[in-house]
Amino acid sequence: MLGSASLTVADVQQARHLIQASAQSLWPKFQPAQMPLVVYDGQITVLWGAQPVGAGWQANSDYPTEDRWVFQGRHPQVWANTSCQLEEGLLAASLLLPSLPTPCRPTDLAALAVHEAFHVYQRGQAGVTWQINELDALTYPATDSALLVHRAMELQALQRALTASAATLPEVAAEVLHWREAQSAHLAPEHIEYIRAAERVEGLAHYVELASKRLNQNFQPLIFPPRRCGCGLIRLAQRMAFYWIDCCPTGKNGSLPKVPHLMNCWVRLLACIIPAGQFHLIFSIGRVLPPKKNCCISNGSCKHSTLGPVRN
Repeated sequence: MLGSASLTVADVQQARHLIQASAQSLWPKFQPAQMPLVVYDGQITVLWGAQPVGAGWQANSDYPTEDRWVFQGRHPQVWANTSCQLEEGLLAASLLLPSLPTPCRPTDLAALAVHEAFHVYQRGQAGVTWQINELDALTYPATDSALLVHRAMELQALQRALTASAATLPEVAAEVLHWREAQSAHLAPEHIEYIRAAERVEGLAHYVELASKRLNQNFQPLIFPPRRCGCGLIRLAQRMAFYWIDCCPTGKNGSLPKVPHLMNCWVRLLACIIPAGQFHLIFSIGRVLPPKKNCCISNGSCKHSTLGPVRN
């Protein structure tokens, strides 16, 4: 793969094998190995994981034991690396292989497929939590100097918070929130929601992409800030949860200690990125990145949480 001029269907098949062989839980109820995947390699479109119902699809006789279907040319719905909707509402992760840089390692291609599969998961959820109104981007005040300064300060604070010591973590996390909230004064409600939705949709997809490779966030704030910032926020919320559990004495009956300023900061962080009503997910996704050794949060049965055992 590393020496090839362009990616092939065989490369994608190798990436799929990596996804299917992984036992990682990246996000509750998200199972990337079971998500349909469709790719265009420059000549044909190939679909795995579902049986298409539209005209033009043919079973691949070269691989009779695999759930693989072929469409000659580029299927009209496969136009980018994203999630797409095929005939009869079939949702699938899509990869446009000619658009991807080479060389590309199998783990990187698999992680990208996981990223796009997470968008399929998001689209399959009820409600509008995972939707972005892209029209609001047209009126977003992107040239507001004060807004740009506050955004830059937030990203710098977030970068420091991801590596801050336990002693300074609450203070730096509060600084992230300070600069984040300072931006709100320069934004209309629809622009605030646009940024939050972009961070939620792209940031969490980027998070599971990195987690699938067991990588820590390589924070690059100048590259598509909503994606990086959203991913950084969920990482910071995890760090705060671990700090809360590991560094503070437990309350009665083993519940999380009631430290008002810490609780307030943590909840505000979660509200930035986790869908409403799903704050408990932080204890489940905490298993993706290694917490403090021997902490019971790592095996999904955190006795410190008043929310009970984790269930995917």
